[in-house]
Amino acid sequence: MACNKKNAIALFLFLVSPFIFAQKIERGAYPTLDTEKKLGLPVSKHMTQLLDSIFEAAESYITFAPRPDKETAYNICKQFSDILKDNFGFKYKNVQIFSHALEKRILDCNYYSLLFYTLLNKKKHYEVYPIFVPGHMFIRWYFSDGSYINYETTTQLLADDSLLRSEFIITPDAEKRGLYMSPLSDSQMTALHYAELAYDIADTNRPMAISISLQALQMDSLSIHVYRNLSTIYYLEKQVDLSDYYFSKALQLDSLNYTIYSSQGEMYLYAGDYGQAGRYFTKAIEINPDVPSLYMYRCYNNIKRKALEEAMSDFERANALIDKKTFMSFFVNYFFLHFLDEEILKLIQE
Repeated sequence: MACNKKNAIALFLFLVSPFIFAQKIERGAYPTLDTEKKLGLPVSKHMTQLLDSIFEAAESYITFAPRPDKETAYNICKQFSDILKDNFGFKYKNVQIFSHALEKRILDCNYYSLLFYTLLNKKKHYEVYPIFVPGHMFIRWYFSDGSYINYETTTQLLADDSLLRSEFIITPDAEKRGLYMSPLSDSQMTALHYAELAYDIADTNRPMAISISLQALQMDSLSIHVYRNLSTIYYLEKQVDLSDYYFSKALQLDSLNYTIYSSQGEMYLYAGDYGQAGRYFTKAIEINPDVPSLYMYRCYNNIKRKALEEAMSDFERANALIDKKTFMSFFVNYFFLHFLDEEILKLIQE
């Protein structure tokens, strides 16, 4: 009965929200920009022109074979990666708003995958789709014999299914239910975009962020990302019951998704509850002990607690993990690690 009541409250909030706009499934990069325009975000004409230039460059520099084999498909992907990096100066960085990503020439795994999907699927009509795993996205290229390759758009490497399942802790049950390792539909991609928008907007307009998140659930009721966001936003709105409800919904989908716990940790860290934050970061680490950012978040939480020894231990563990990864991993994590180094020095000097 309690869950039904909370569902009713959430539905009511969705229906009465002043921020509702007509839902439209985004089918590639251009409609993604259109959504942000409709939300009133500052999307200049230049952003659309930039997309035009990116895809025109791809047409000019890449030979698109009608039926490419795996090696040719990989080379097409690699060439497009090089165009984004060398011709347009894009670098990897976490970012929520697509128009901001284009303007600042930064892309996360979601938006890299979106550009590849737009070019290779929507424009060239290859069987290429985004694939989602906990905390990450890449693209998969299918061939006529049913085989495929997984291309990491951030590192420009091919990834084996078994390695992905192991690295991202994907259970057979979660995969069977279509939570991970399956091609994302346009509605699922749109829901993820809405979730990213809501996460960014929540800093200044939580009612709007809630509305966008609830609309995302209309498009993908299995989006852990959306449930996770709603839990955080409702907690910051001091609606703890609803926060707990959406947290439990995320766990019902996959209790071994470490991002659910790390998100709760970030939520409590932001709210100043360092004890709870530490417990959730630790739980996330227990599930996936090879993610450097988890140790960095717990390190920062320990700095806030003035727990110097624990902070230094987490810093050293994060640093060791980053050193074992590729240059891209080092680049992505370096700035946070450098910040933590300075904060630890301040704590030592106190």
